[in-house]
Amino acid sequence: MKGEVQTVRAEKAELQQQAAKLADNVGTLADKSEKLTQEIRENRMSAPNTIFQEFNSNRLDTVFSSRPQRLVRRRCEQAGSGQDRAGFAR
Repeated sequence: MKGEVQTVRAEKAELQQQAAKLADNVGTLADKSEKLTQEIRENRMSAPNTIFQEFNSNRLDTVFSSRPQRLVRRRCEQAGSGQDRAGFAR
């Protein structure tokens, strides 16, 4: 009889631990479900006007300028050199 009582108490304690774990997991699942719902709402399709408005508000003004550069070749003063200073053949 004492053995049965101890077995029942051990099983009851184990069931209580499992119930506590399940309660924690249900809470975690509810939090994740809420986050997923929020993410879906944030990522749903936007109207074209909304997309264009976001594009206009986030764009940057950029300016590109350049000036032509000339390649200047200078010949080496050394006699017999087959290249100029820029490394080009004469």
